[in-house]
Amino acid sequence: MQDYKVPGFCMTKNNTSRQRDGGLWATALLAAAFIVFHFWAVFQNVGTTKCLEPYRDGVKTPINAAYHAQYDPSFTWYGGMNYPYREHIVAATELPGYAILLKLLHPVFPGITQYVFGMAYLLLLVCMLLGAVFMYLIFRELKIAAWYAVPVAIGLMLLSPQNMRFAPHMGLAPLFVIPAMLYGLLLFEKKPRLAVDVFVAAVVVVASLFHFYFFAITVFTISFYFLFSLLRNFSWARAGRMALHYAVMVLAPLALFLGWMILNDPVADRSPKPYGFLVYRARWESIYTSQYLPLYQWIDKHIIAIEKADFEGWSYVGMVAGFFTLVFLLKTIWYLARVIYQKTTRKEGEVRPLFAVFSERERQFYLPLLLTGIVMFFWSCSQPVATWEPLLQYIGPLRQFRSTGRFAWVFFYIINLLAFVVFYKTLLKWKRKPLRVLGFVAVIGVLLYEGYLFISLPQVYSEQSFYQIPELVPGQRFTDIPGIDYARYQAIVPVPYYNIGSNNFGADGGTESVQKSLVLSLQTGLPVTGAMLTRSSRHQSFNQLQMVTEPYREPLVFDDYPNGKPLLLLYSKAISPEDQAQFGHLAEESTLLHDTPGWSLWEMDLDSFRRRIANRKHQLNQQALADSLFQVGEFRSTDSLRNFVLVNFDSLKSAKACLGPGAFEGPCGAANLVFDGPVPHAEAGAAYHLLAWVFANEDRFSATGFRLREIAPTGEVLQEPFYMVMFQDKTYDPRGWVLMDCPFTLKSDNSRLTLTFQLDEGDDRPIWVDELLIKQQQTQLYRMEEKGIWWNDRWYE
Repeated sequence: MQDYKVPGFCMTKNNTSRQRDGGLWATALLAAAFIVFHFWAVFQNVGTTKCLEPYRDGVKTPINAAYHAQYDPSFTWYGGMNYPYREHIVAATELPGYAILLKLLHPVFPGITQYVFGMAYLLLLVCMLLGAVFMYLIFRELKIAAWYAVPVAIGLMLLSPQNMRFAPHMGLAPLFVIPAMLYGLLLFEKKPRLAVDVFVAAVVVVASLFHFYFFAITVFTISFYFLFSLLRNFSWARAGRMALHYAVMVLAPLALFLGWMILNDPVADRSPKPYGFLVYRARWESIYTSQYLPLYQWIDKHIIAIEKADFEGWSYVGMVAGFFTLVFLLKTIWYLARVIYQKTTRKEGEVRPLFAVFSERERQFYLPLLLTGIVMFFWSCSQPVATWEPLLQYIGPLRQFRSTGRFAWVFFYIINLLAFVVFYKTLLKWKRKPLRVLGFVAVIGVLLYEGYLFISLPQVYSEQSFYQIPELVPGQRFTDIPGIDYARYQAIVPVPYYNIGSNNFGADGGTESVQKSLVLSLQTGLPVTGAMLTRSSRHQSFNQLQMVTEPYREPLVFDDYPNGKPLLLLYSKAISPEDQAQFGHLAEESTLLHDTPGWSLWEMDLDSFRRRIANRKHQLNQQALADSLFQVGEFRSTDSLRNFVLVNFDSLKSAKACLGPGAFEGPCGAANLVFDGPVPHAEAGAAYHLLAWVFANEDRFSATGFRLREIAPTGEVLQEPFYMVMFQDKTYDPRGWVLMDCPFTLKSDNSRLTLTFQLDEGDDRPIWVDELLIKQQQTQLYRMEEKGIWWNDRWYE
């Protein structure tokens, strides 16, 4: 019988197979035992309506999936948010595959959606188990002994940075994706064949149906691995063969999603340059340290401050991988020094390769894998763009990946895979058995200890975090309220209003309004006008916010409504003063249906919006005629002095104007100076407002930044507040203009102000600003005209 040699073992083929199967079973059983023990509260709550994160993505993802299963007529299109517009299911929920699966099961099991939270958590736990299994399969193919491979696979399952997504960002939590992809690449390296290609393609598709960001993560990794593998041993014949395999692994899934999602997309104005490329990224500190583990907290407090990164960049690789990286860097420096020394001195001698622990055949897999990991490391840090920002304008469609920190997950698995294989092969060569055993215990022990600490963090999971949403309890549901016929309404308007995802216009809303409106939507089948979607339409978001912000013009979105039914207003009383000032008017001219200490329901007929605007105009006309006002030039003012500045830009020629014949027109990429001068009768310490109309209905115009400088007579800059249009929006004009309102306090009564605005360097598109007004907060200004009334930079016809 033929012998198969495994490092540290010598056994027959049958014994090897049993050992391998035993290791696989051991990995699955031990990982499952830990999952059941650690996540026992999940299993206890599968049959309940409790959830781990009840306010944002953690409640949105399962409820959107349940709504899709119960109410959407199509498997592809989701209509539960952003009413009256529909959205592709992949962009609508982080678990589109889960939503489609529920829709398939719902006709057979009508009550299945009441378990939508628990089933989602169970699905993620299965993915966690599969992550450990695929890591073990990788080690098995690399001929690593089971006694070593089993605990390492489980330890990497525990330490995986994706565990931090288990509750808040569920679609990115599945752990099997990257290990399964690496396993497929390893099988391909050993023997390229169609079955392996199909397996890798299936991983890409299934992973994308958990969260479409996985499509980018898997495709990037496969592409760079193929590139480096080809360059290591290039020939045109080999390139042709690899191209065929690449077509099955990558191009076939791409064609599937192109036809199903991208080419079939009715939205033509998703942002091609979303915000976040330089923000939602990793740093070397967030990859090689963890701000939540005790060791690094102690270092940060007592030795040296560790620079913090955005949550998207948290991808701690562990101490073992960190030590391996340090040793590898030192060996690389030594290797390069030896090579350079021999070339310059022409001395002969053998320079051992960096991966001398591997055979030449093994290096054909490990070297492309290492280079791929290095690329993913730098890409996750948005490098080199983060260091040299002018490169940002040249990276084209790569700017779509605004959360580059997620690519560090690939580096996590690659660097740990290399580290633990190298330590295994190195320690086996140690001749002294006690030291060898001590080395293995240290390597495995550190991994398991850190992994357990990590997965036990409350930021990852806590059984005390389960929360019962009151309105999901029988007897307290929205549908249990007597006297409300939900069939009378066409949609739900949440207050505080939320609209997240267009990267142009938005409102964060309140956590309570998100939760309550989604539960109300699921129980009644009424869609929500609010949105928490991915790269949603710019003009759709503009229309939605025009409807809910300060009454100014009749809502344009009504033209897209299918009927004239009234809207149902869900008013959360957990509302900030800012949101109250912005959205509180929606309850005016509405009828109260039901009131509780936490929220209330109102009926809003569509004509109420027209009545609110008419009421506002009537009130302003009455106020403008008050005897207490002063005539200041052409204005009626609450102050006898001309203590304001109004620049209407009517003398300028421009392609667009908000009011009057002209507006200031300048290139987005330049620092455009629109005002430079004093404020008449200025008062130090007084509250002022800067108002201006900005044309914002082109991609990212709403991200235009305005910098106000107050400069003393000596030239000293007294203050330099910065404002962005999307965060200062007050009201919307249907023609594409947004009124921004920027509060500030004047520091001196003899200073001058300068105002500049700019979007991105290198952006030569024209942008327009009109009707610039600087006034004291307490001053109210009116201008009566034959066709209407002007008030504080608004014009009512």
